[in-house]
Amino acid sequence: MINQLVLNEWITRNYDDLLWICRKVSKEYYVDDLFQMCIEQFLTYKKLDELPTEQRKFFFAGLVKNNWFSSSSRYATQYKKFKFNEIDDIEIEDTIYQEGIDLSWVKQQIQLMKKTDWYYARIFELYIEEECNLTRLSKRTTIPMNSLSRDINRFRKKLIDKRKDYYNGM
Repeated sequence: MINQLVLNEWITRNYDDLLWICRKVSKEYYVDDLFQMCIEQFLTYKKLDELPTEQRKFFFAGLVKNNWFSSSSRYATQYKKFKFNEIDDIEIEDTIYQEGIDLSWVKQQIQLMKKTDWYYARIFELYIEEECNLTRLSKRTTIPMNSLSRDINRFRKKLIDKRKDYYNGM
């Protein structure tokens, strides 16, 4: 069994690196919760004494990755399923609607952009149909929420750029 004092000293020395791993994997969302859960799992891992010191960070990175991306991990069942709606609100701010853009203009742009960006345009169209709810859209399309969020943000940025170009040309 590994000496708890030695392990605590190792965690203290590597604290910043371990926290950085959590930040990178979670893209800054709920870092504290993820970090705490992974540290608990790291400390209770039964074969930790068999793990070479230089591989502990890699093991910790694997724990973080598995907890963040697996829907059946301890982290996902305890935290993530209740916080996904909050993530939706944070990741996708619909500035198009907040700034009072006419929805008919948005729909017109979607139809025009379907010729070149058909995938993103269709995802954004479905997103509007689902009343901007990523959870329902993910269930409807069976595409992971992280992928949908990224794709919707890309398309939304294109729409915002088109809108800026339109108003600058007036």
